[in-house]
Amino acid sequence: MSDESNTKWYHKIIKESFSFAIALVVLIPFMIYFGVVLIYLQDIVLLEKMSALLGGLVAMIVGYYFGQRPLKELSKQVQEAQIESEENRRDANEATVDLFELSENFENLKRQFDELIKLEEEEDE
Repeated sequence: MSDESNTKWYHKIIKESFSFAIALVVLIPFMIYFGVVLIYLQDIVLLEKMSALLGGLVAMIVGYYFGQRPLKELSKQVQEAQIESEENRRDANEATVDLFELSENFENLKRQFDELIKLEEEEDE
């Protein structure tokens, strides 16, 4: 592996690890808070108030962390489809050129055949 590919690989790992660490830093205390309030304090009003305050933040982080992966996969699929479409377009253009060449060759052979028939008819006369 080259140094450049190693660097890209490390950056990718660090970026994914960092987003995972942020998700854990927010989610673990949130879950601990839920457990403490539900089991020990048994205070539903406090649970509702704090959930309302922190729920948006937790939802945002979970959405970001789990939402970025499908987008990356989808963009990769779109790029692959574009490459395949371009290859198919090139193949179709080549096939069209080949078809025109075959058509021209067929017309030339047909003319030569017609000329041969005329020559043969003239010889028979």
